[in-house]
Amino acid sequence: MGADHQPKRSAPHHPVLSGTAPDPPGPAGRSVEPPDPSAVESPGREGSRRGRGGDGEFPQPPGPQPPGPQPTAPQPPGPQPTALRTPGPRASGPDGGVRRLRLVVAYDGGLFSGFARQRDRRTVQGELEAALERVAKRSVVTVGAGRTDAGVHAWGQVVHADVPARLDPERVRRALNGRLGPEIVVREVGWAPPGFDARHSARRRTYVYRVDDSSAPDPLLRGFVLAWPRALDLARMREAAGPLIGEHDFAAFCRSRAGATTTRRLRSLGIRRVRRLVEVRLVADAFCWQMVRGIVGHLLLVGDGRRDPASTVAVLAAADRSRAGNIAPAHGLVLESVAYPSLRQ
Repeated sequence: MGADHQPKRSAPHHPVLSGTAPDPPGPAGRSVEPPDPSAVESPGREGSRRGRGGDGEFPQPPGPQPPGPQPTAPQPPGPQPTALRTPGPRASGPDGGVRRLRLVVAYDGGLFSGFARQRDRRTVQGELEAALERVAKRSVVTVGAGRTDAGVHAWGQVVHADVPARLDPERVRRALNGRLGPEIVVREVGWAPPGFDARHSARRRTYVYRVDDSSAPDPLLRGFVLAWPRALDLARMREAAGPLIGEHDFAAFCRSRAGATTTRRLRSLGIRRVRRLVEVRLVADAFCWQMVRGIVGHLLLVGDGRRDPASTVAVLAAADRSRAGNIAPAHGLVLESVAYPSLRQ
């Protein structure tokens, strides 16, 4: 999407964040394009597993398939019984079966080697599964909506896990927070609707990158906000962002992965100033590896005058990673929310 470990710290409260990603208070910003309610389904990933951020000029702080349909015996004439829809996967067992939990999770990414479990590294998924197993008293496997990289934070990561149906979701939330907080906080827990999958059911993902371009950045936010030494012109950045809206091959802004497509649909890209900070908010069906940080890195160079806003068209068309410049460091990025279609309970 390992990292240098820093002394354990508690993440400061972010008044500008919210679980469903409403806009924080502050001057109204201008979005290049409002989010489109339609969607296409594709997996997403953001960030690199190596290191905590960019370099150069950027400041640094399948398993077996189920059997096919079996022949059925002839049915007598007349109305047939209707199959019952269960609220999640179930299996027989001494604990009364399993149900699928949906969790909304926030975490300080600077303390972990990314979200996805890795051997011999501390990851968000690894810590979450270990805590769930102690509560469930059985093996638990989780699935996350996004595999954030080392140093990337989350306020609205969505995770699902199949656990014994006897568990009470609210008690699970309290037990997990007692074991994981404050580095990882489970904000919401509930039973998932039928067919829910945290990754594949997701329709939109929202990331926010925050930058302080003042001459006196807040040292208490240095683990969550990029301190930029030059003043940024937001009008130039918005002009440069325009050509990125829509469906394109974003190879110029992504780190390549063998066999993976770099074509994505960027639904909106908003840039505004909130309480001294510059916020870059991106919404897409999914993001390829380091796409958000690649785009932000390009926009920062446009904003401080070292690149022309019109250069975006050529960079995008070239599909060459070296044309876009350095990626922005990981610590300014937050997975803010993940949106899903309405599912019948």
